[in-house]
Amino acid sequence: MVICHISDTHGAKFHSKLRIPECDVLIHSGDIGNRTNNLELAEFLIWFSKQPAKKKIFIAGNHDLILDKDWVETQKERNSIVGMIAEQMYEEGQKLLKQFDVEYLLNSGCEYEGIKFWGSPYSPSFHREHWAFNADRGREISKYWDMIPTDTDVLIVHTPPFGIQDWLNNSQHQGCVELNIVTSNIQPLLFLCGHIHEGYGYEVKGRTTYVNSSVLNAGYVLTNEPFLIEINTINEGFKEVKIIN
Repeated sequence: MVICHISDTHGAKFHSKLRIPECDVLIHSGDIGNRTNNLELAEFLIWFSKQPAKKKIFIAGNHDLILDKDWVETQKERNSIVGMIAEQMYEEGQKLLKQFDVEYLLNSGCEYEGIKFWGSPYSPSFHREHWAFNADRGREISKYWDMIPTDTDVLIVHTPPFGIQDWLNNSQHQGCVELNIVTSNIQPLLFLCGHIHEGYGYEVKGRTTYVNSSVLNAGYVLTNEPFLIEINTINEGFKEVKIIN
């Protein structure tokens, strides 16, 4: 199985310039728009559904406001009129998702050709009042990681774990410590993320290959290529991962 992985495309002006190679599965790890509204969602879904992949899977990220029901509820609490508009946009967005042949994972999973995928859009809180799918470090964010099945092969999360492809330009790590604990127990074949643009790249720790495919750099310039990853099944069902590019 050949997987093409991208993340943090932040709108049509960037994703329209990407060249997606033919692959079995195309995966996007969130931040499909800037402050994603229904127009950005529709633009993304049209583009994403046309790419040369047999299966398309994506999750949301902290920029994808209109996909986060909790964010909508926060808007309703602050301003009833703004909240009503946000709620209507959220409902329209949910209808849009059903009109395209893509798999949207929200703390949920799917299986394709014997490979089990699980996706979650959450990341540790950062200016939480302005962003989607934020959860405080500790117990709140752990409840989402506790949902991840132990037999997951490919884990798709917006945030990287702490200390792995998560450094900012000032060398501060921004990943999620609680996620480290879960992934070390589950040991998925692939951990696919984005969120921290400066963390673009991959590394292998134990059984797991960690890939951050943020295609934009810290200055929101399209500089990074999608990652192509191959999963091969070898003797007695054992699977191995190979980074093609």
